[in-house]
Amino acid sequence: MPESNQTQQAGDAAQTAGNRDGQQAGATGASKTFTQQDLDRIIEERLGRERQKYADYDTIKAELGKLKQSQMSDLEKLTQAASENERRAIAAESRIAQTEIKADFVERAIAAGVTDIRLAYLAAQAEGLLGAYDPDKGVGKHNFEELKKRYPNLFRAGAGGSADGGAGGGGKVGGDMNAWIRRAAGRA
Repeated sequence: MPESNQTQQAGDAAQTAGNRDGQQAGATGASKTFTQQDLDRIIEERLGRERQKYADYDTIKAELGKLKQSQMSDLEKLTQAASENERRAIAAESRIAQTEIKADFVERAIAAGVTDIRLAYLAAQAEGLLGAYDPDKGVGKHNFEELKKRYPNLFRAGAGGSADGGAGGGGKVGGDMNAWIRRAAGRA
């Protein structure tokens, strides 16, 4: 009897599996259509499940950082602090050097007759015409000659103005102010 009972159970299991396969075959034969709303809902559900998996990622990362910090030796902590301070010092030195170069350029640009100092600085920077900074020697020479060749419109024309207010006399006026006014008015 036990053998026939086992045979019957095996046959029932095979029949059940066959029914399932038949149902799946019938389901694949008829294709199901989804609306855009159905697809959006399905995607949002899937994204929601994924987001839940990583929801506490930032918290775990912060806890890991604290754990690593607590496991560091005093020497490692001091080494890390020293390297951070060194990084900050290098960044500060770089900003100082840039400021020194810019201040020196502005000062020398005014003397060289530059009309648009900001544009001239940007052009000199782009063309590699700025002087280098050495903490011991200061700022090197800026190449205004080459800058003037490449960008002549950044410089004043001529050798500079005169103190006569643009009257065009060019020379020194003799006499006192009254004599100069009479000559200018045509009464002298």
